[in-house]
Amino acid sequence: MKKPAYFSKGFVFFLISVIFLWGVCAWIIVSSHKSPPACSEKYRQDKTITTNGHKLHAQTAINSQQQETGLGVRACLGPDQAMLFIFDKPGYYPFWMKDMKFSLDIVWASGNKQVVDIQKNIAPATYPKSFVNSKLAKYVI
Repeated sequence: MKKPAYFSKGFVFFLISVIFLWGVCAWIIVSSHKSPPACSEKYRQDKTITTNGHKLHAQTAINSQQQETGLGVRACLGPDQAMLFIFDKPGYYPFWMKDMKFSLDIVWASGNKQVVDIQKNIAPATYPKSFVNSKLAKYVI
């Protein structure tokens, strides 16, 4: 009696290959959706900013040298970290991505700490373009 075709060596090899390829595809999909590694770089936490129940630990940039450098010297930024720029008076404050190594959001806030403008997911490749608030702001995160 002849064995059915689905028991042939070729069919078994094909079945094992398909299972293997499905496994490889699943591994690629899972590994591509991993969270980015935590930022282990030392970071000053001068202030805590709370918005919608979420806390951000902020390093302040008060003087002009700190403000010009900004986050440009950092390799990474943790999900709960930020830089807080504090200006003497409300105004229009442009920001650029000079020397940046990662994308970020910029949030401008008024003197009474209300959000007045947001620019999301700004990439380092946008340099030398500047991003400026559309309403007066005293703080920038």
